[in-house]
Amino acid sequence: MTEEMSGLSEKSSCMLKDQKRAVRRHHRRRLMKKRGEYWWGHKLEDPELGKVARTPTPCSCWTCGNPRRHFKEASIQERRLAMSVRKSVNALRNSETA
Repeated sequence: MTEEMSGLSEKSSCMLKDQKRAVRRHHRRRLMKKRGEYWWGHKLEDPELGKVARTPTPCSCWTCGNPRRHFKEASIQERRLAMSVRKSVNALRNSETA
């Protein structure tokens, strides 16, 4: 009985591995299609498409890179987080005084 159960678990783990691989390949193809003309507006070939699917930013210059590195300022995501935290704190303060 234990041999049958171990055989099933190996088979199911293999199926899950295949599904994960299929999902990963699906998303890679989707990104390659979406980012076909991603860099500088020209049609990308296969080697460039593979690079764009893995790394959407072509370089780390001041226009493409993280603003924290170049200008010592927060990124857009960090600014949005700070704004939502400020709103939450203000709402809590207003509810306490009311």
